[in-house]
Amino acid sequence: MVLFWRNPEAHNSLVDENSAFGMPKNSSRQDTEAKWMAGQLNHLTQEQDSKLLRFRNLCEQHGYCKAQTNDEWTDNDRAILLRFLRAQRFEIDNALEQFRDAYEWKAEHGIKSFYQNMDVEMYEFSRQMFSQWTGHRDSRGLPIYVFPLKHLTKERMEAFVSKMSSFSVTPSSSSSQTPGHLIVFHALYENMLDFVMPLCNQLERPHMEIPVTASTHIIDLSGVTLRQFFDLKRYLQGATLLATKHYPETLSRIFILGAPPLFRTAWQIIKNWVDPGTLSKISVLSPSESRRELLAYIEPSSLPEQYGGTLNWKWGDMPNLDDHGRSLAPSLYQGDASGSDYFIKGPVIFKDGAIEGLGSAEGKIRKIVIPVHKPRVIG
Repeated sequence: MVLFWRNPEAHNSLVDENSAFGMPKNSSRQDTEAKWMAGQLNHLTQEQDSKLLRFRNLCEQHGYCKAQTNDEWTDNDRAILLRFLRAQRFEIDNALEQFRDAYEWKAEHGIKSFYQNMDVEMYEFSRQMFSQWTGHRDSRGLPIYVFPLKHLTKERMEAFVSKMSSFSVTPSSSSSQTPGHLIVFHALYENMLDFVMPLCNQLERPHMEIPVTASTHIIDLSGVTLRQFFDLKRYLQGATLLATKHYPETLSRIFILGAPPLFRTAWQIIKNWVDPGTLSKISVLSPSESRRELLAYIEPSSLPEQYGGTLNWKWGDMPNLDDHGRSLAPSLYQGDASGSDYFIKGPVIFKDGAIEGLGSAEGKIRKIVIPVHKPRVIG
């Protein structure tokens, strides 16, 4: 959902300043997978497991999460806490501070409630301003998001900011001065956390023991001028910094494609927004290597055609679920008068084994319950 992330607490030793664009050189794929699995649920050291339990107890004591027995705590609950611990290198006090800030900020702004009650048409309008889920997943089973930045023109961004400022997006009890468009951005983030990731978590993937808590992003800079980038700097930076603070460790990989020669200049600014841990997840790909590198991590059937795959999906389309997803929840696609199927629009959540279409339409609250079938292996 977000382009670049920055965590000022991150350690600087992860960055090799001698590598291209100040990013670390690629290690072997096996090493990369081993590093990814380290610190993930069911792959913790004894010390990490102990810290997770202590962190959970502190969160319960402070009321940041519901007190539950060990049997009531799900893998997903533990994985959420682990995101904050990994972001702070398992320093419990720092993780607790970040978790508290995120909890209080989201509560003050009523983010979940706002997302679940968004007008369907406003949601779809807002969706056009951010990374979009293709409906497919990478080789790890993580959702793939795509964002061609050329669509984010100064005029389009200003129109969006202006329109969102006319909505009441912050509770009257809040003293926050956070711009409306950033509240909307984080409400949209809830779609990834409360629908996309839980859905993907039900689907077959290589490591079923690791809950899906991260995403893969393709950022396409084709056609973006340096002037356009600087026009959007404040917009991108504001969204990035808030997301980094409140949604840590929700990024697996970022592939940057179509970078123009002047990108090196822009990168000197961008990398100041990015923590060293995230820098290690970024690959800036030349035209000659883009397809090869993307296919090393994404099956051809899950990679959009314009990037060298066979997936019939382009930015602006609704998610085009893979066979596993369609088998799990075929009713996510609904028929129209012409007999065509379309993916349900507006806010959606995955809750208690079912999918719910929420939000409001024409001033009326909407609640559509979509059954979920038992996952099965396809092929």
